[in-house]
Amino acid sequence: MAIVITFWNVMKTLLNTIFVCRRNVPRTTSIGLADEIINAAKEQISKDDESFEDVIADLEQSRVTIEKEQQEIAEYKERIRTLQEQLQKKNEKIDQAKELLTKTNMTIKDIAAHIGYSDSSIFVKNFKTITSLTPNQYRNSMRQ
Repeated sequence: MAIVITFWNVMKTLLNTIFVCRRNVPRTTSIGLADEIINAAKEQISKDDESFEDVIADLEQSRVTIEKEQQEIAEYKERIRTLQEQLQKKNEKIDQAKELLTKTNMTIKDIAAHIGYSDSSIFVKNFKTITSLTPNQYRNSMRQ
């Protein structure tokens, strides 16, 4: 919190210095204006018992932290996108299975293999998770 307060104190001093210098310094001496701003910032920081280098280091640390957090957010977004794609593929397979269950007399094991499952028990588990019914329950409910 002290860093934020110090930062805003420095910014306030910088703005005040700019306004004062704009009135008193000719436009051709922009280097003098820059020096005045830097000196005013250093003076304000020394009043707050922090060195100019400390403030710069804190700001750099904040930048690094923000960049790390942005990278983490990008990684989370990528994971979410991957999970959404996997869920969509799973739903498409279940939709194929529903069609096969209602239009054919294929066994559950054959349907599972047909839509890409090597293990029919995993197919049954996924089907029930998505539809709240086992494949046989679904088939029976659609035939009534």
